Amino acid sequence: MPWDLSPGVRMVHTRVPEDCLMETPEKTLTTGRTRDNTGKPIEGTGFNYTPGGRVAEALAARISPIYSHPTHGEWGMKLVDPSENGGEYLRGIGVFREGQPWLAAHYHPDYEEHFEILEGTFAFRLDRTVYNFGPGEKAAVPKGVLHTFRYTGRGFGSFLIEARPGGRFAEFIPIYYGLAHDGKFSKSGAPQLLPAMLMTRELEGDTVFPSPPPRITRPLARVLGPLASRRGYRELFDLYRTDEFWEKRVEQP
Repeated sequence: MPWDLSPGVRMVHTRVPEDCLMETPEKTLTTGRTRDNTGKPIEGTGFNYTPGGRVAEALAARISPIYSHPTHGEWGMKLVDPSENGGEYLRGIGVFREGQPWLAAHYHPDYEEHFEILEGTFAFRLDRTVYNFGPGEKAAVPKGVLHTFRYTGRGFGSFLIEARPGGRFAEFIPIYYGLAHDGKFSKSGAPQLLPAMLMTRELEGDTVFPSPPPRITRPLARVLGPLASRRGYRELFDLYRTDEFWEKRVEQP
């Protein structure tokens, strides 16, 4: 699935009509619901998808469990791992609920991200410019460009995402979402200090969040990262990377 990058900001963009908002079809299936302490899926916590649609195809082709952020209304799964193609690319799919907040602004120093919208409408912000995308449209975010996005449609929206070269973003998602499942987020909606510093230390150079600035977080992570490991977060991160954790916490197809 190649994407061509245009000059300058290199955002591949076609304006979407204002009325291009997804309506949830009547005939849908539900999955990805959060499980309670007894293993029972909690109503209203999953996402809907159409049998035979692109999301259904991705669910059938996935090579990972469904990961979820239980409060933001986000789900992700991996379709292609970089180990399968010599590190050339990583491919996955994201599903988002109406009202999903802006993702924390970040950039990737060493790889580009490519998006293809499957359902719904999304707003992408690159530096200070916002672009709107709808079904079938594609976006290419160059390495080093500060960016964020949010789902702006109704019901549920989805996109395919690729990182070229593969990068390590797929390692970030299960840890970030796992911390959310375990209530290890602050009131501001970000991971608590110790696990955040361990993540910063482990993924240094892959995904950079400019706030707080790296000149502060990197030295802090070198000091607090080992402390977080001693407090058990290393074992917790390893647990979040297992299929068993997600099969226990999130309904799978």
